[in-house]
Amino acid sequence: MTYVFRCRDYGFDCSYTLEEERKEDIPPMVKMHFRYAHNIYDFTDEIRDKVLQVVKEK
Repeated sequence: MTYVFRCRDYGFDCSYTLEEERKEDIPPMVKMHFRYAHNIYDFTDEIRDKVLQVVKEK
């Protein structure tokens, strides 16, 4: 089973998609994407929690 994060599901008009085997590997990768693509430098616990909420199992 893999886990998928889609930036569009988070609420951005963005085609970024990330697929990982472990759910806990997703937030660090999304943190880098948010920094460089969306200028979000403060990756708070609330943002991390929302990221994990929109992750889907594939």
